[in-house]
Amino acid sequence: MSFTKRDRKRGFRRDAARLSRCIAAFVCFALVLTSCSGGSNEPVEEPSEAVTEAVRNMPAELRLPYNADDGLNPFAVESSMNSVLMPLMYEGLFSVSADYTPAPVLAQRASVSDYAMTVTLAPRSFSDGTAVTARDVVYSFEQAASSPLYKNRLARISAARSSGADVVFDLESPNFFSVALLDFPVVKSGTAQDRTSVPVGTGRFVPSGPDTLVSRGDGEVKEIRLYNIFDGSTLDTNLELGHIDLYYTDLSDGTGANTSFSVYSRDVNSLVYLGFNPNINSLSDPALRRALSTACDRASVAGSAFQGYARPALAVLNPAYAGSGEAVWDEAARPADAYDLIAAAGYASPADIDEPGVTAKTELSYRLITPEGNRFKSDCAENLRRSFAAAGVELTVTELGSEAFAQYLEAGWYDLYLGEVRLNKDQDLTQLFSGRSATVLPETECAGVYDSYLRHEVGIEEFNSAFYADVPFIPLVYRCGAVVCAEGVRPGSGSASDLFAAVS
Repeated sequence: MSFTKRDRKRGFRRDAARLSRCIAAFVCFALVLTSCSGGSNEPVEEPSEAVTEAVRNMPAELRLPYNADDGLNPFAVESSMNSVLMPLMYEGLFSVSADYTPAPVLAQRASVSDYAMTVTLAPRSFSDGTAVTARDVVYSFEQAASSPLYKNRLARISAARSSGADVVFDLESPNFFSVALLDFPVVKSGTAQDRTSVPVGTGRFVPSGPDTLVSRGDGEVKEIRLYNIFDGSTLDTNLELGHIDLYYTDLSDGTGANTSFSVYSRDVNSLVYLGFNPNINSLSDPALRRALSTACDRASVAGSAFQGYARPALAVLNPAYAGSGEAVWDEAARPADAYDLIAAAGYASPADIDEPGVTAKTELSYRLITPEGNRFKSDCAENLRRSFAAAGVELTVTELGSEAFAQYLEAGWYDLYLGEVRLNKDQDLTQLFSGRSATVLPETECAGVYDSYLRHEVGIEEFNSAFYADVPFIPLVYRCGAVVCAEGVRPGSGSASDLFAAVS
């Protein structure tokens, strides 16, 4: 299968009835906004106007935070402040839009086979006027594959090599969707020597001095001033004082953004899910696991527990993803249906086991462990406790420090656990099915169907159906981050590859 600029218009379809949404993730070029919710005290939803409309709310000189000690080498940065700046200066072979649609940038096209991706380069030049070559791409991949920011994203691409004017990427295992991983920065070979280097890139801004980026085009923003901030806890203060115009936070600490400013949500592709202990007899029954999933109130978890900074996971993959397929679960809890499923599976809840004529196969009473110190997850656990109680299932919540939480998972000292995993832009769930994230039941039939899905042998609906039958874990929500802006500033439409995609 090949991906070219022309393919963005005409699309790929193997089965129009079932696969069109999935394959569309590789053929469009629309940069659409990812937004979780709206309201005066919640993340604000961007309007649907063209990107240029949003850019009119950007100042000609934009002030952004960065950490001077972290530098501007994309293969050495570690801070969130600096990492979101990288797409301003560096481009990848592909860019991934807000609905996780990869579109060619430095690439002309790509073809994917079971264990390789072959990329043909587009005729492009670096900011110093020299041509981008296959040698530059291989160099950049090798730098990225060992870097703090990109090494986990590229872990399943084992090597890159030039083949004439093309670049061939070797895959550790088949994954038709690997093209979405090719948004790592491409820099001129030999210019990323150490963490103090500022490599030569192809981006729309170039460094000019230690704290300034200058536009290479004729867009609204002519210059970006970088304001040095060492302590991320002072971002709100610096925004209020006018030192910066906006900042980004992934909200991973479980604290909502400061709503005294304008807040715009951004998808972070981070799945919050409920995992099972495979050694608990009742939880080895897929019918019961399906019942527990039906009892979950995903709308309330997203809107209340996560304060609107999340999307309900109505299928397995991110709802922001163009190829996620039809919904499998409802947003709201269905306690009566959940109880009926429990009864049909032959189980009884603690609330009913003393009633005449009820024969209990087992009492449904579980302990849920969750990380402490995270308000979002604490509220999520309490939300689950109430939802399960409505279906007659008793849930006891235990909050644990990070080390103890990992120890309990390793030792199996839990019934259920609240987990979170950040997915790559190719939406790869392999780490969950392989057990590397402590999830259970890696040998379910669903895992085999997922392998076929990665090989593009079955579509997303087949995978969703297999998942619904097995429920190896319960997807709850996909979490969001936030762009926090000073009065009068709007960030415009972002993308999965570039938070500041609208800044030109």
